[in-house]
Amino acid sequence: MDETSQIKIGVCGGVDSGKSSLIGVLTHNKLDDGKGYARSLILKSKHEKESGRTSNVSYNYIGYPNENKEVTLIDLAGHIKYLKTTLYGITGHFLDYGIVVVGSNMGINVMTKEHMTILLWLKIPFIVVMTKVDMCPENVYVQHKKRLRQMIKFLYSQNDQ
Repeated sequence: MDETSQIKIGVCGGVDSGKSSLIGVLTHNKLDDGKGYARSLILKSKHEKESGRTSNVSYNYIGYPNENKEVTLIDLAGHIKYLKTTLYGITGHFLDYGIVVVGSNMGINVMTKEHMTILLWLKIPFIVVMTKVDMCPENVYVQHKKRLRQMIKFLYSQNDQ
């Protein structure tokens, strides 16, 4: 029997950027209702369900049986209070890739920078996903996207030194 190919992707970014909702949509193939429905499909602990904030590392799977592939989306906390937990999630799981989630309405925060810097230092390739575009004025979205590009260029230039 062929071995299943597994890809591990850490999903990180600032608090309330939509990490868990994105994972809920991708793993359950159901759109969010804007009130936390998709997030509720993957949150595990009572504390997370009550607060709406991820505080644990959780594992969420997307299987492609016809291709013998499985993608594990590792949900990581975005609040600074849980940075140690997020560090464990990034360093302890030998990630193949990272996804940094940025809420279009909020832009870049301290944890967004922190998570990107950690991924860069560990040489983990990552993509940036901007969420909540539907609730963000166009000019704010454009401004945040421009600032994000500038920050990524700066971080990459610092990492090359």
